[in-house]
Amino acid sequence: TCFPDSFCCSFPLPPLEKRAVFLKSLDDVTGEEKGMITLTCEASKPRVSPVWKKEGKVLKAGPKYELLHTGKSLGLIIKDVTKDDAGEYSCDLGTEVSKSKVIVRGERLHSFKSKRVVPAHRSKTKLVLLTLEIGIGITKWLKSTEVNEGETCSFECILSRESTDDFLWTVNGKTVANDGRVKIANQGRKYMLTIKDVTPDDSGEVVFSIKDLSSRARLTVEGQS
Repeated sequence: TCFPDSFCCSFPLPPLEKRAVFLKSLDDVTGEEKGMITLTCEASKPRVSPVWKKEGKVLKAGPKYELLHTGKSLGLIIKDVTKDDAGEYSCDLGTEVSKSKVIVRGERLHSFKSKRVVPAHRSKTKLVLLTLEIGIGITKWLKSTEVNEGETCSFECILSRESTDDFLWTVNGKTVANDGRVKIANQGRKYMLTIKDVTPDDSGEVVFSIKDLSSRARLTVEGQS
């Protein structure tokens, strides 16, 4: 700025803040009735105010929906899924929108009659049973826990139905198996991990994985003074 018969001065402009964008967009998800569905995405910066919508209607946190925001990670959990939950969901950052198509599958088997193409004199109707692959979800997620050194801690995850697929437990990125300190158990839909005589070295992320599903929690071990 210059003043007549005087001097000129300038004022530095504050740097323009970068607009928020998605580093990871929402994926289309298929879930199962009575289970849970989780939608996740990642923003380019942590300070955003995401607005979640279904078919254009704003969703609020409550018994039906859980809104997640940890750092740059954003998420929406749909609980007690029904067929009415199918549709288009979106996460709006104000500067960019990411969308996801949610499909909900039922739990029952479906059957129908179909005619087999055979010569007229042998024509007959056969009953064909079509078994649909039932999706699987997590109904009880791992919970973070804090214990004192030397104590025993347990983690539990429950699926929407029983599964014969291989599952995996990891602690701090390392696969764990049954030994003197660690016990892994599976009873129907329930999966459990128990760690005895915990030490501060056990502190970190605990992950349960099965098929394309996973649940994460934090284990904090307080050392003895």
